[in-house]
Amino acid sequence: MRAAITNLSIIVLFIAVLLLPTLGNILPLAPQALLTEKRQLKPFPPLSPGFASLVAFPGRFEQFYDDHLGCRDGLIYLNNMLKVTLFSVSPTDKVVLGRQNWLFYAGGNAIDYYPEAKILTNQQLQDWQSAFEAKRRWLAQQGIVYLIVVAPEKHSIYPEYLPDTYPREHGPTVMDQVAAYLTANSDIKILDLRETLRRRKGCYPLYYRTDTHWNACGAFFAQAEIIGRLDRSQPQASGLSLDDYSIVARVKQGGDLAEMLSLSRRYKDTGYELTPKQQRSAISAAITFNAGNKAELAATESRQGRLGKAVMFHDSFGNALRPFLSEQFRRIVYLGGYFSFDPALIEQERPAIVIEEIVERYFKHPPPVAASITSRHNSRR
Repeated sequence: MRAAITNLSIIVLFIAVLLLPTLGNILPLAPQALLTEKRQLKPFPPLSPGFASLVAFPGRFEQFYDDHLGCRDGLIYLNNMLKVTLFSVSPTDKVVLGRQNWLFYAGGNAIDYYPEAKILTNQQLQDWQSAFEAKRRWLAQQGIVYLIVVAPEKHSIYPEYLPDTYPREHGPTVMDQVAAYLTANSDIKILDLRETLRRRKGCYPLYYRTDTHWNACGAFFAQAEIIGRLDRSQPQASGLSLDDYSIVARVKQGGDLAEMLSLSRRYKDTGYELTPKQQRSAISAAITFNAGNKAELAATESRQGRLGKAVMFHDSFGNALRPFLSEQFRRIVYLGGYFSFDPALIEQERPAIVIEEIVERYFKHPPPVAASITSRHNSRR
C-alpha cells in the first residue's frame, strides 16, 4: 500500500511539473518581476502573406513562446539561485563568482585568465597608437590639451577576491602591454589609475562588490588623479578634498552583475555616498548638440570652477566622475557611450581640455576609425 501511494505521488508530481507552464499562463502561480533582463521579450510574430514569412514564422513563434512560457521567470530564478547557492556555479559566462560574495565581469574576455593567449598583436597596438596620435595632433592644432584616462577593471584592483581557479599572479595584461608599447614607440601618455587605486583601497572600498563599476570613493580618488595630471598644464587648477564631503554607507540592492545573474534581490551591496558639506557650485547648463543615438549628453557650469572649458568623452565609468569634475571646470560637457569621441562636439564647444576615459577591457577591441579626425586634420593644412 505504501509503495502504491509513493508511486502515485511521483506520477502526480510528474504531471504537475508538465502542466506547470500551462497553468502559469492562466494562473498567477509565480511572483512577477523576478528577473532583471535588460532586453525586450520577443513579441508575437506577425504572419503576412508570402512564402518567406511563412517559413520564418515557426522559429519566431518558438522565440515568443520561450519568452512567455508560464512560470518562466520563477523557474529561471530558481535555477540560478540553486546554481549559485548550492553549487557555486555562475549561470552565465559573463559573471564570475568570487570570494565573499564578490562578483566580477567576465564578458568579452574582460579577465586576463590566460593573458599569453589573448595578447594583442603589434598591428593592434599600432592601431591604438595611431588613433591616439591622430586625435592629439588634431586637438593640438587648436591648442587643446588631450588627456587619456584608463579606468581599471575591478579584478585589477581586487584580485584577492577572485576565485581560486583564477591565478593571482600571471604575465602582463593587455593594459600592461598597451602602456609598454606606447612608452617605447610614442610620446603619448595615458593616465593609468591602477596603482593609485591599489594604494587607496585600504582607506575605503573603491568598487561595488556586485557591480562592474567603482563607487563614489573610487571615483573621487580617480578624479583627484585627473586634476593632478591637468595641473601640470593648468597651474591654476584646484582639487577637491575628501574632507569636503560626508561619507555615508548605505545598504543597497545588488548591482549590474547581480542583475546579470537575475539575483539582484538575493545579493546586497554597500554604497558609499559622498555628500558635500557645503552647497555645490556646479549647476546644469544648456547644451544643444545632435549626438545621434548617444543619449548621455550633459553640461554643467560652475562659477567657482578654476579650470576653463572642457569636453569629456566617457563610458559608464565616467558617470561617477561627473559630480566631482563639474565642480572644477567653469563649463564641462559630457558625452557618454561606447567610444563616444565626437569631433563635432569639440568644434562646437571649443574647449581648452578634452578628456577621454576608457575602461581597461576596451583595449581588446579595435579602436574606432579616426577618419573624421583625419579629414579635419587634412583640411587645416
